[in-house]
Amino acid sequence: MGVKSKIVVFDFETGGLDCQKNPAVELGLITMDQITLEEEIQYETLIKPYKSISGDPLVLEQRAFDVHGISQARCEREGRTTEEIVRQLIALFKKLRPPRDTTGLNKPILSGHNVMFDVGFLDYIFKIHNEKLSDYVLSNNGQIIAWDTQQIAGMAWNTSGEGKYNLGACSEKAGLGNFLAHSALSDVRITADLLRYFLRSFRQGKTTGTVSSGNSETKVKQREKIVSNHKVRFQF
Repeated sequence: MGVKSKIVVFDFETGGLDCQKNPAVELGLITMDQITLEEEIQYETLIKPYKSISGDPLVLEQRAFDVHGISQARCEREGRTTEEIVRQLIALFKKLRPPRDTTGLNKPILSGHNVMFDVGFLDYIFKIHNEKLSDYVLSNNGQIIAWDTQQIAGMAWNTSGEGKYNLGACSEKAGLGNFLAHSALSDVRITADLLRYFLRSFRQGKTTGTVSSGNSETKVKQREKIVSNHKVRFQF
């Protein structure tokens, strides 16, 4: 079996929805082996208040605080600076990359639930310190390649595109139990469990996706196509 990229499942708690106006306040991250799906490294930190690229203060909105309860005062007191976090993450991403990978195809691959939201915050924090996230994680012409468990759930469970796919709903549907929502590391752990659930199902040639009405032969062909598309998309 060839070398496969390590998986980095991560999540931010943030001060709002705009990475250029609102800060990230907490980061949770675990790394997984793509073959065994076992957890390898855990990283968790609050994030000290920081400024935008243009030097403007970032605003922690009240509605965001009401969700996660993380204050800027606590971040200032207990958090790491973004400079320290970027330095530590670069060291981690380099560690996860096979030493003989000269093509960049085995850089670690980011994963999360609605992951491109979190990628936006991580990419912006890297840019603040004149670093390119795409230099360290799997990307294509500078565009980050990431596995989104929300998107996977949509494909696996309802090919019509309808359904509720927030993390709590997906966890319940997959039978993963309850978890402490809006805590970065707790969200990461349930996201990693959800990713394992899908990867194992797809590797076994299974999918729980719905198919359109029709005779049983048509349904079987549709399910086979769903599984085949998953394998191509997610490199199983």
